[in-house]
Amino acid sequence: MKSYKHMQDIQYAHGKKSEDLFCELTGAVRGTKQDDYNHIDVRVGDVTYDVKGLKGCHKKGYVLVELRNVQGNSGWCSPRGADKLAFQFYDEFVVVDNNTLYRYVQQKMLKFIDNKKGVLRGNGLHKKYGFNSIVYKLLGRNGRKDIFLYMPKEDLMEIKEKVYAYKL
Repeated sequence: MKSYKHMQDIQYAHGKKSEDLFCELTGAVRGTKQDDYNHIDVRVGDVTYDVKGLKGCHKKGYVLVELRNVQGNSGWCSPRGADKLAFQFYDEFVVVDNNTLYRYVQQKMLKFIDNKKGVLRGNGLHKKYGFNSIVYKLLGRNGRKDIFLYMPKEDLMEIKEKVYAYKL
């Protein structure tokens, strides 16, 4: 079984490849070390981007949106994050405005909030319930303070600003 550190290293390397590809497509330049702490991976002029690499949920047509990180601080989808988010899919990056996405998911999740239950916590919830049954519900992992939700890619496309197509 691979160690947690080993898995982190693999995820980090995949993330850097996604950022490199996005830079190649857009002319973006890498952010600074300080930018990393503010969920900023790259810049195009004065506009900051957080590049979200290809994930398993993307392959199934869903996007994970992080509202709170594992420490309970603002997640990458918040007014404090990068200006834009670039989500990688198999043949394209879909760019959305961070504040627009934040407001969009807040509006969509209102009908799914259950104040009695709060955040549904567990590991692998998408495997247990299926993505479709947990869209826009507040989720988190056991032993962590994170809060996230899943949304369908079709909804993301409603608020997209730009799409960068590519072929590998």
